[in-house]
Amino acid sequence: MAKNMAYLWASYMPQGPMKGMWARGEYGHFRDRFAPGEVASFPGDDTSSFPGVAKTSGYYVATGYRLSKSIWAEKLCDSTGRLAKHVLMPLEIAFRYEQMLNLFHQDLDRPERQLTRFETRVLTGGLNYYISDHNARIQLNYNIVNDQDNNQDVSFNRRQVREVRNDSLVLNFQVFW
Repeated sequence: MAKNMAYLWASYMPQGPMKGMWARGEYGHFRDRFAPGEVASFPGDDTSSFPGVAKTSGYYVATGYRLSKSIWAEKLCDSTGRLAKHVLMPLEIAFRYEQMLNLFHQDLDRPERQLTRFETRVLTGGLNYYISDHNARIQLNYNIVNDQDNNQDVSFNRRQVREVRNDSLVLNFQVFW
C-alpha cells in the first residue's frame, strides 16, 4: 500500500460592510503503514509486529475581526481621538476550533494487529494587539482542550491515556523581521 496524503487550505477576507473580518481553515489527511516494531504503548511493552493501516486527519477553522481594518476605523479615530487610535485600533479578537487524531497505541485486545487512536479538540479564544502591524504583536489566548477520554470513568476504560486537563492561558510576544 502506498502512502496517501491530502491537504486543503482556504482563506476569506470580505470587503464592504464586513471589512475587517477574516476566516481561514486547513485540513490534512495522512494514510500509511507503520513499520513492524514501530508502535509501542509504553516503555517496556511489546511492540506491534504488524500494526496495519494508520490513518490520521485533522483540521482547524478560525475567524477574527480587526478594528483597524474595518469600515469604522477612520470614523472611530476622528471621534474618539488618541485613545481609540493607540489602544482600541490595534486590537483583534479571534476564535479557533481544531480537531486532530494525534495519538496511536496498541489495542489491548489484539496488540499484534490493531491500533487505537485518540482525538483532541481545542477551542481557542484570544486577543491580538498589533504593535507594528504584522511585524510585532502581543497575543493572549485561552485554550479549552477536550481530549477524547477526559470525561470517561476510569473503571470502564482499561487505559487512561490522558487524565490531566490541558486547558491553558497563553501570553505570546511575536516579532517578525
